[in-house]
Amino acid sequence: LGQIDFQRTPYRRPVVADRPTEVIGPIPVRPEPRRFQIMSVIAPLAAGLALYAFSRQVQFLALTLVSPIAFVANAWEDRRSGRRSARRDIAAFREMLVARRQELVELRDTERVERFRAAPDLADLVRRAELRTIDLWPRGRRAADFLHVRLGLGASTTRYEVALDRGGADDLRDEALEAIAGVTAHDHVPIVVDLVESGVLGIHGGAALVDGIA
Repeated sequence: LGQIDFQRTPYRRPVVADRPTEVIGPIPVRPEPRRFQIMSVIAPLAAGLALYAFSRQVQFLALTLVSPIAFVANAWEDRRSGRRSARRDIAAFREMLVARRQELVELRDTERVERFRAAPDLADLVRRAELRTIDLWPRGRRAADFLHVRLGLGASTTRYEVALDRGGADDLRDEALEAIAGVTAHDHVPIVVDLVESGVLGIHGGAALVDGIA
């Protein structure tokens, strides 16, 4: 008695995808200044002067100067090329940060859309009832999201995390943290409660807010 035969529409649950942790990196290491090895300059000079003292041949003095000059020139070039390479790496790193932030913002927006599809608002449900659409009540009690109730909109975080790769210079790690700040924060997304899991739900707060939900 009092029952009406009803054939549910096949239900395909809207899913908020589980995503792996997004890793930002690699983070460059600033090259440490190379110490000038003074002994590498003094030793050839001392050896050359000693040879000249024994042999009294002037050519030993000329050869004595070649080794220190070559060493200083090589040290200067190594330091110069190291700084140039470091500047390229840091510039590429900062470009990567800009691109990765844009990707993470788009990923957050995609998850936001998924959350709204998984938890439609009351106006959408009213529209389905008025138009008697086929998706008015597709969930059965065996559906994974059976009795998932949307309370309203609020602040939340993404279901995935964003982390920095290991290593790197401290100041560049700080730049990376600043670049990704806020990319996991949702604002005004559906807040959903699983009544099957919670059993009893209590809503506490200001009268205007609570009355609007309850």
